[in-house]
Amino acid sequence: MYFKRFSYILVFLSFVLSLESVSYEDAYAMEKEDPLFSIPLYEELLRTSQKSDIRKTASSRLFFLYEKYRKYIPAILIMSRSGKITDKKGKYPSIVTELAGGLNVNPSALVSVISGCSRPIPDPDPFFQEQTSKENSTDLVAEESVETNVVSPPAELPYLFKILSKKENAPLYKACYAVKIKSGDYDGWEKIHAFGEMRNILSPETSLALRISYTLHSDRGSAYKRIYSGGRLKSLSEEGKSDLLYLYGKFLRNLGKFDSSARYFWMSASYGSKERGRIETAKTLLASGRKQEACAQIAKGFSPGDESEELLNRICFKNFEDGHPGQELLKAIRILNSDASDPVYEYLLGRGPSQKTEDSEPEETSENSSRYAKLLDDKLFGGEKNQTPFWDYRKVETAFFLPAKPAFLCKQGRSSLFKKNLIQPQNCVPFQELSPEAILGSALFVSDQEEWSLLFANAAYNTVPGRIVFSGETSEESLQISSIVYRKSLNRFFAEGFLNDGKYRFYSIDWKNLKMEFSEGN
Repeated sequence: MYFKRFSYILVFLSFVLSLESVSYEDAYAMEKEDPLFSIPLYEELLRTSQKSDIRKTASSRLFFLYEKYRKYIPAILIMSRSGKITDKKGKYPSIVTELAGGLNVNPSALVSVISGCSRPIPDPDPFFQEQTSKENSTDLVAEESVETNVVSPPAELPYLFKILSKKENAPLYKACYAVKIKSGDYDGWEKIHAFGEMRNILSPETSLALRISYTLHSDRGSAYKRIYSGGRLKSLSEEGKSDLLYLYGKFLRNLGKFDSSARYFWMSASYGSKERGRIETAKTLLASGRKQEACAQIAKGFSPGDESEELLNRICFKNFEDGHPGQELLKAIRILNSDASDPVYEYLLGRGPSQKTEDSEPEETSENSSRYAKLLDDKLFGGEKNQTPFWDYRKVETAFFLPAKPAFLCKQGRSSLFKKNLIQPQNCVPFQELSPEAILGSALFVSDQEEWSLLFANAAYNTVPGRIVFSGETSEESLQISSIVYRKSLNRFFAEGFLNDGKYRFYSIDWKNLKMEFSEGN
């Protein structure tokens, strides 16, 4: 599972390509003005400077700043590389014990894993199965020596794998993931992940989320296919569903599909990790030009978890943009964005979204991948499945109830995504019938727009409330409709609304399985 309180393990020392020259004076001046954002400048200086004394000074300043802002992993990496981890009494510093306590692991194991995962990883195949006891191993070797005169001692488990083979150290896989992904050692991470899977150390949902997150970062394999397949698993818990929707939101945002991305982020918050979902929804709304609605998603005084959230907090509550970010701060933001692109960074840098292609359905194609990738996919996505992901109701019998036949079909303006504004008559056409042909053939669809949010209105241009009931094999679900959404790239309709308990939902629907009913006079 993804837990926001562990998000700090994903933020650590990463050397990025030089976007522009950084001097020690630049970094030091930024430290005096805005210490948090001097970190990427010092990191860039450490990577690019040819002078050893400057690199040494930059490293010293970085360690101080990592401690100050509790950037645990980069601080531990600096300590492990310097060989200075414990004091003379053998005690670990607070930055180690705090992270170890948060992950509920031994400090020694934490330091060893972070250090070990910063190095190349051997092939784990000989260590997939638990080794037999020493007594059994001795007997086996004796038998082999009698029969063949050849002694084959079992391969010794590397120390990193010894630590990661223990169930109580399962949280350390997230720390190792952070190290490997940020360093770009994707092969190394797949080896570690495969070892954890074959030893059954990781919970299925944690492993699933790590696999899909890896795909989004590495661009290896089809992220859409893995998200779609993961969403079909019958074993998903509420928190597991939250993780899948969160990752789907990230996938869509990477494609520049901001409206759909925000919807899946918001829906993820209704299943679990509410703060994470709302913050990502706010970021996405900001990137789509809806600053006021974005800031309404987060509470004043919320605790930012990283630089992008700190900037979001400043934008929403500290009139940050009125002062126009200085050049040195923009330089820091550019470095941060080159390492891990974020919609808040893109917003401040004035960059528009890139539009990429989204798969309509996962293709059954073989991918050029490692043996570890195939092993992981077979294990993680081979469970009992539903026909479609849990957010896809196209194969479910659906009844659509309206209190009266609408007079108009109207298009919602784009100033707000979730808060429905007053209906504008110029955005309406006479209602003909509720069918995809009638809707798509109306005069509303004249612009090259990716998504449309549609409402039903009476003769006075007031919204006609609707309700959809989904009748599954074992359960029934009722949704109060706020709009019908059409996504052009998928040529697909969605029902957007709320359950009786107020939880937001955004479900795919198929008109062939939809029955329309008007309750005139009721």
